[in-house]
Amino acid sequence: MNTLTIRTSTEKSKTYKIKKISKTTLSAERGRVILIETYGKEQCVIPMAKIVATPRPNYQGCTHCFTDDVEVENYYTQMFLNRKKSEISCDVADGETVGFNFIGGTTINGEAKLISSGLVLESAVYSDGPFLQKEIKPSALDKLLDQAADLLLDIAF
Repeated sequence: MNTLTIRTSTEKSKTYKIKKISKTTLSAERGRVILIETYGKEQCVIPMAKIVATPRPNYQGCTHCFTDDVEVENYYTQMFLNRKKSEISCDVADGETVGFNFIGGTTINGEAKLISSGLVLESAVYSDGPFLQKEIKPSALDKLLDQAADLLLDIAF
């Protein structure tokens, strides 16, 4: 265990042993990040700003909802830094982490937990191929065929 799987598409992934996980600042514009290092040159960089900016539930009577951004950052920082026998995967598109999944033991606020948690930091398209496929605009022929199909459906019904 203690592995990092880096996925670049639904078909392509590679698993590495984790050497070290730290919370650091790589540059001023990127801000604080969770840096997961392997014994090779491979690594996963998870920006804390994107974790905090991810929409989260908040409704009356919610006992597990995060109340503020600091609480969210502390939770995920402790989850990664205090991990025990974890399996972490990072979804990477164009060199940027667009999502992650954490499965394993950890300690948060002094309490031991078994956690399965994942976040989508950027919209990812899960299909055969890259996560973020370029959108292809319909050609004039495609538009003409779509209009003809719509017209035939209108006539038929």
